[in-house]
Amino acid sequence: MTQVKIYFDGGYNNLGPYGSYHIVSEQINMRVSRKTFEPCSGISSCNTAEYLALLDPVQWLVEFPDPKEFQVQIFGDSQLVVNQVSGRWKVRKDHLKPLCNEIQKLLNRFGSWSISWHRRDNSVALFGH
Repeated sequence: MTQVKIYFDGGYNNLGPYGSYHIVSEQINMRVSRKTFEPCSGISSCNTAEYLALLDPVQWLVEFPDPKEFQVQIFGDSQLVVNQVSGRWKVRKDHLKPLCNEIQKLLNRFGSWSISWHRRDNSVALFGH
């Protein structure tokens, strides 16, 4: 099994929504990305940006030939996203439901996965925002 860690963070500032992620694995070339999402794409909250910052690396990883070989550990500072994706909290906002469902569907293509909250200062240290 291939161990993979994903760190993600999203936000919204005066320039609009953005998200970053970092993939760590000894078997996969490290990938770091920062994206600026188009404000006109319907992103109206930090929570949406957080979801999109997680969706992008998960989509990238499931494109590998055998995602069932991955044991994925995910870390983020959004308690909302962590608890909704894990199923501990209900998704109450209609605009977040499709994002959560898509991420869960993709995560289930891996051999195993977990998602955990980490403190905000971990995200700041890693991404600078």
